[in-house]
Amino acid sequence: MNKAVFDEVSVLWAQHLGQPFPGMGDDEVFADFVLADAYMAGIVTAYVGSQRGILNAEQRRILASCARDLRWVLRRVRGREALPLLPDQCGSLI
Repeated sequence: MNKAVFDEVSVLWAQHLGQPFPGMGDDEVFADFVLADAYMAGIVTAYVGSQRGILNAEQRRILASCARDLRWVLRRVRGREALPLLPDQCGSLI
């Protein structure tokens, strides 16, 4: 485990959890965001909660997929009012 990375992710995750969930509407982009957020939340919670900072191969695969999905969502929400509500840590956790 890289302790510096683990510590940074732990701090960023705690900050992320304190942010309100953005309201982006009921369109396809929002649905993709919610799904990716849910998967990523489970994996990051497991990573931080393990105190070991280790993800198995399936968790890494899902995390990579979520990162692609979140990048897609971020490209599509540029200019929307909801963008400032997206947590700044989103990119760092990916």
